Amino acid sequence: MNLQQLETFNWIAKLRSFGLAARRLHTTQSTVSMRIAELEKEVGAPLLDRSRRSVKLTPKGRELMPYAEDVVRLLTDIRHFIVGAGTISGTIRIGVSELVGLTWLASLVEAIASRLPHVDVELQVGLSGSMLKRLRDGDLDLLLMPTDGMPIVGMRMEPLGAVRFSFVAGPHFPSPDRTHTPESLVAWPLICQPSSSLLHGMIEAWYENGGVKLDKIIDSGSMETSARLATANLGISYLPLAYYEPQFASKDLIPVRVRPLMPPVPFFAVLPRTRTSPLIEAVVQMAREYSTFSKRIGKGKVRLAPTPAR
Repeated sequence: MNLQQLETFNWIAKLRSFGLAARRLHTTQSTVSMRIAELEKEVGAPLLDRSRRSVKLTPKGRELMPYAEDVVRLLTDIRHFIVGAGTISGTIRIGVSELVGLTWLASLVEAIASRLPHVDVELQVGLSGSMLKRLRDGDLDLLLMPTDGMPIVGMRMEPLGAVRFSFVAGPHFPSPDRTHTPESLVAWPLICQPSSSLLHGMIEAWYENGGVKLDKIIDSGSMETSARLATANLGISYLPLAYYEPQFASKDLIPVRVRPLMPPVPFFAVLPRTRTSPLIEAVVQMAREYSTFSKRIGKGKVRLAPTPAR
């Protein structure tokens, strides 16, 4: 058993493909297959299930995986220590929320390409609940997502700022100057992300704390779809104030004043405490640098526009 075999096994398990692992390691697929065959012979059992389109770990492979990850992490640490961050290589799989994707994600990816030229970035845009499960399962390395600010078991959370959201409605919403309560809004359909999203849970709790239960919910797969449906007067939604300033200015959307107020939504870089590396740490630091979400909610305007390329 040698370092090359374990590193090869690690990348096949993460990328679920012999071909992609060969590209990542700058070698041939036959070399990758040979290393795995030698490793399986030494272990005395199959490590990878090749019977499906996507390679899966066998039970023995799952046992070996934490040790292979430790070896790759140690190799990366050594390379980083000896020759610096510019030579960090590998693939980082990042899950991001839609709002991150619409604002400062492009600047972050550009910075990674500039500072870490040997790193490949894989992006997944999704809801917080489903992405957190993928992070726990090892399918993602890092999340850039909203949370309720409470600790997540087994996870490290690095703050990226916060965003003020508001209930919004279309131009035909009655009594736009009135301050509404959960009771006065419950008759209106709520256009909201599915129940696996953080915002869905926050909004549902707001209504329940006001003594009413939501029964008219239109599930929307995206923030932009929610805004369009609200603009069409099909219900109210809950959207980031600063991002939709142009729609407020044109009166296509109007902010709905409510009592009690909802707190700003904090965003974090979330990563497992047991799975870090110089690559992940470098990207977390860049995410903190490039996030345009307000670090001082309540002391000025929330800034959501992407930062210029540096």
